Amino acid sequence: MRVVIINKGRAKICAEASSALFPSATVSVGEEEADEYVKAGIPKKNLLIHPPDVVGISKKRNWVLRNVDDECVVMLDDDCTGFACLVGQRTRKIKDEGAILQIFKNSEMACREIGTGYFGYNTVGTDLRKYDPCEPFRFIGFSAATHGIIGREVWYDEQFLVFEAVDYALSCIRRWRVIWLDYRFGFLSYVKMGYIYGGVQLFKTAARDRLEREQIKKKWGKYYSLKRWKSGEAISHLRVARKQLDVVVA
Repeated sequence: MRVVIINKGRAKICAEASSALFPSATVSVGEEEADEYVKAGIPKKNLLIHPPDVVGISKKRNWVLRNVDDECVVMLDDDCTGFACLVGQRTRKIKDEGAILQIFKNSEMACREIGTGYFGYNTVGTDLRKYDPCEPFRFIGFSAATHGIIGREVWYDEQFLVFEAVDYALSCIRRWRVIWLDYRFGFLSYVKMGYIYGGVQLFKTAARDRLEREQIKKKWGKYYSLKRWKSGEAISHLRVARKQLDVVVA
């Protein structure tokens, strides 16, 4: 298993967050930024440097999959400050690298047991309301900030520059019928989403976000739906049925 931190224009954030949390992780950066990451304190031996023409999150992820030999790759956002355990009356922060790696390894094992190649976690790690104790594991959904991939059977659609997570999860569900999401654990971010520079924010505009969501809708039809909160923030839903109907015994 290899943990790879996907990066673009966030040397300082990466050095203070994900790279500090996972000192053994590989940091994927463009060659034009490599020196900046070394100056920020990330060891050069940890860098996985790609050509400058690898632009967009989907191309970056595909390049990583092609250039990492480990069968299992866990892709981690650069602003991770830890994971939260959502089991219980209060969240508990997990900031030990070994403990988090064990969570990843457990998820990999579960994936192999049920015959799928994708695992992920609760994207929101600070809100207990996002966790249902009666449903600690899910087989349909997507994990934007952190997800693991076993093998190289499914690739990212490179038309997506900023909004690849839903499309990739649906591709994995189409291939394996189910994926493995462990909602007992959630991603803790350096700052609130949308208030951070670099990364996909370099390309993300309201128009681009709307275009890619429309492309996903066109591609997946009834299996994808989009709603918006009163604030205008978009929320995506995967409409794939995998649960059996309730069985009533007379």
